[in-house]
Amino acid sequence: MEQIRYNQEKTMDSLEAENMFEEGFFLPEEDRGVEVILSEHPEIRILWERRAQLAGPIEINGVNPILHVMLEGIVENQLNDPEMPEVRETVERLEKAGLSRHAARAAIANVFIYHFFPVLKEKKTFDRQKYIRQLGLLGKDFKKTGRNEPCPCGSGVKFKKCCASAVKDWQISPMLGRLTLGQGSYILGVDFPDIDSPLHPLYQLENRVHIARFLANQGDVEGAAQALKENIILAETHNQESWLSNALYDMLDLCLNYPQMSEEGLATIERLLHLVRDDAKGYLLCDRADIVARTGRVEEADRMFQDIFETMPAWHFGRYRYALHLSDTGRNDQAITVLQDLVAKKGRIDTETYQAAVDVLNDLMTG
Repeated sequence: MEQIRYNQEKTMDSLEAENMFEEGFFLPEEDRGVEVILSEHPEIRILWERRAQLAGPIEINGVNPILHVMLEGIVENQLNDPEMPEVRETVERLEKAGLSRHAARAAIANVFIYHFFPVLKEKKTFDRQKYIRQLGLLGKDFKKTGRNEPCPCGSGVKFKKCCASAVKDWQISPMLGRLTLGQGSYILGVDFPDIDSPLHPLYQLENRVHIARFLANQGDVEGAAQALKENIILAETHNQESWLSNALYDMLDLCLNYPQMSEEGLATIERLLHLVRDDAKGYLLCDRADIVARTGRVEEADRMFQDIFETMPAWHFGRYRYALHLSDTGRNDQAITVLQDLVAKKGRIDTETYQAAVDVLNDLMTG
């Protein structure tokens, strides 16, 4: 399993684990390890810096990115602890096997997790010697290890009663340590052909979209906008026009849903108009008119829709959007007239526009 199992371990409450960390149980207040992890997962920094003001555990699609940072931070600190040379030696061994430092550290974290939760939840003493022994199992082939044989970790206990149930989570892979908070915006499948690293920028881009949604749902629209702006900057840095277009549309979606983001929305639309194809510009022009109307400039928005009709006379969906604008601004009678005209064109306009007009017309007539 390539993504670290921190959040999947249900042996204790996610918020309880966060609180234990905050109390300095494993990490000091000023922590070098955490800074290293945040430098590798920069999209998480905004959550890290805002975690104290966010309600409840920070879980996004079942993943707690704060625990990801904290746990990997612990292992990073162990790598620099002169009293734990075995951790550093394990990383060096795994790097020789072809893993990056990030993936090697994540492999170690997958072993550490089996010790972490019992210490926090059950108040058990951290078994340093067992932990070190189990690190030696990373990358090992257990196919020929019998369940009744002594455990390869050296505990003296039968394999089936010691590490047998855990080794499936200790398999090594170059993609270990990836952090995926969701899919659907930049990453559309588990095995994305262009991703060859757990730190590929596509993970950052995808993660920030879900972070922004989480922050917006928490009422932190400013934080959501900041996360999406970071995506825009990242896309520009990599000179990827498709990424940039996607990042700008994500920002526009936020702006359309929150009136306080109107000016940002207008600026975003202007940038998108220079990137998209002609057949996509009509939607953006309608969005621009809607935002202008939302700011109280209804007559200016009306003129914007008239300009769309003049430049795109055959684009019937624009008239459907105009009907919505009329209804939103309290002019239902005029909206009904526009929709009735569209419905009368059945067979001469596209099916999507016709059906949308029918649905809204029925709502307005029966409402």
